Amino acid sequence: GNLSATGGGGIVKTLVGNPNTGFAFSFRYCANMEAESLALPEGICLCLDQDCIPALSETDSKILCNMIPGTATIPWTLHATISRAKHLMSLGSFHIVHVFREANTVVDALAKYASSSANLSLRVDHHTLSFIPGLIRLDCMRTPTIRLVA
Repeated sequence: GNLSATGGGGIVKTLVGNPNTGFAFSFRYCANMEAESLALPEGICLCLDQDCIPALSETDSKILCNMIPGTATIPWTLHATISRAKHLMSLGSFHIVHVFREANTVVDALAKYASSSANLSLRVDHHTLSFIPGLIRLDCMRTPTIRLVA
């Protein structure tokens, strides 16, 4: 993929789907797949730090979802990051599943915010997430956000 300024984001929800905490980090210039891979261990660390276990990680990257159990080939450039994610997942009860992009808009908004900010490292609580209130409200209602592309 093309190299660009990237960011990663994630949100930890309660069992009933309400936002609890989240993160946004800016990464170096890298491809989208690398940014997706870098965000996964950060989210797992956040869950471990907050004692939010068991945890279900939702990603809109089907390839990343398949790399964790070994059903997709891991590129050598991502091997260390995926190995770290697998190790962290072994420390608790973690599962990863694929969701469509429309169900991942809050995370995408956090990643976009991080990609536009140099050297951003941010952990947020449910009050701080209010900078994207409409997306949070739709996410809590489990309503996907539809994007129209011209």
